[in-house]
Amino acid sequence: MPRKPGLSRTQHLAGGAALAALAAACGPAGGGAHALGAPSPRVTQVPSNPTYVPALDPGSVGGLTTRTVSADSPGRNVHATYPEVSWAPALGTELGEIVADRVREFEKTTPPATSAPSPELNIDWQLVAHGDDVLAVRLRTSVFSGAGGAESSTTVWYDARDGRAHPSAALLAGEAGLAGLTSLVRADLTRPDSGADRELVDDALQPDPEVFDSLAFNVRGDLVAEFDEYQFGPGSAGELATAVPRLQAEPLLSPLGRRALKAAAGDRSAGVPAPTPAAATPRAAATASATPSGASAPDCAALKCVALTFDDGPGPDTPRLLDTLRSRGVRATFFTVGTNAAAEPETLRRMRDEGHVIGNHSWSHRNLAQLSRVKIADQLERTQNAVRRATGEAPSLMRPPYGATDADVTAVNRRLGLTSVLWTVDPMDWRDRDAATVARRVVRDTRRGSIVLLHDIHRGSVDAVPGIIDRLAARGFTFVTVPELGAAPGRNVAR
Repeated sequence: MPRKPGLSRTQHLAGGAALAALAAACGPAGGGAHALGAPSPRVTQVPSNPTYVPALDPGSVGGLTTRTVSADSPGRNVHATYPEVSWAPALGTELGEIVADRVREFEKTTPPATSAPSPELNIDWQLVAHGDDVLAVRLRTSVFSGAGGAESSTTVWYDARDGRAHPSAALLAGEAGLAGLTSLVRADLTRPDSGADRELVDDALQPDPEVFDSLAFNVRGDLVAEFDEYQFGPGSAGELATAVPRLQAEPLLSPLGRRALKAAAGDRSAGVPAPTPAAATPRAAATASATPSGASAPDCAALKCVALTFDDGPGPDTPRLLDTLRSRGVRATFFTVGTNAAAEPETLRRMRDEGHVIGNHSWSHRNLAQLSRVKIADQLERTQNAVRRATGEAPSLMRPPYGATDADVTAVNRRLGLTSVLWTVDPMDWRDRDAATVARRVVRDTRRGSIVLLHDIHRGSVDAVPGIIDRLAARGFTFVTVPELGAAPGRNVAR
């Protein structure tokens, strides 16, 4: 069996003198963005690694929602998320086109596996700049071929002044800016201790916009250029990156680049604490009970209980699904992806307030059984934190993406006090998006104690829910949350 991949080592190239580590408390930016999504004041944190570009709180961007693309098939897994912003439509369009291109390329070049491990394409995203008239999103792509993998980054910049999405090279002042950056990066990557392969650098480092497709700024205003794994070095070097000091970078910037620098660097009202987010409505720590206060738990030993569960959201249709559940008095269990949870905290708060249970579905929907224990913990802990920030409580349930689990996943769950929940009814709504088909399969296969797997990122699945509820209710079923079926922390519910 192939060895599970471990953490790749990123080579940090300072491009100048190393920065001293200066720590300052930093909370997530709260809501209340104006029409152009201006960020809330925040404390600036200066890390010791100059190539570190901090991810910002997506919940601070007004009008932001998430899109999910999944194209799973037996023997091959595809999952991608990216943001759309109502006042920046060109950004979502560009990100969607990049994602679609990568999915097509992966499916074209990577045949399904006939046995484990399965090839996997995973794309998630981070907000890396947020100013009065600029916005930047970094797409993070991970490809696992079955024997090994590679990671890469692409950063897209949106300019509200012209309403367009721009590649990273647009931050530079034309060919002269691109040539100047190439020269500085070459000097850094050819240092003996850089970790780069000199021949690769000599051959492939050219003043080409496609080479510099992931540019952003650290909190000091240094220009950070990120490169794909294997682009300029062996896999053991990880993703190489270099930081060009601000004084050297500024003369190379275009007008867009200078405004991006202002948005990303120390002009973020350094030293002013972020306002307390609206999520800070404390509640009791998560437990295995999800029955609303004052209500008695259904007796599933006597009743025909069924639990509806929804994976991968929140998404654009999740509020409509919540409307349906509320109108019919049904509570459900939502296994949320961390990137989506962080981007749509208001939807999570609504789930909480309406009596639903929120579970952990990992940060970016990676196949956890193909990750090291350290990366498994990262995927789960980041989602725990995102849900806690939004709702005041951390999940006590988790569902492994693709249902893929192993001893390492079990060990991390036990440490975090998480119960692993699978399912008994799968209408294949990830493959067949027709609402009538999905509803018919659920009603046909549901029995007492069933856990039904659905996805609130698919419109057809959300459309199917009214019929599912009405037809199962007519057959005498009672709808409950997963904890009400019986689940103890740290155990597996593998039905």
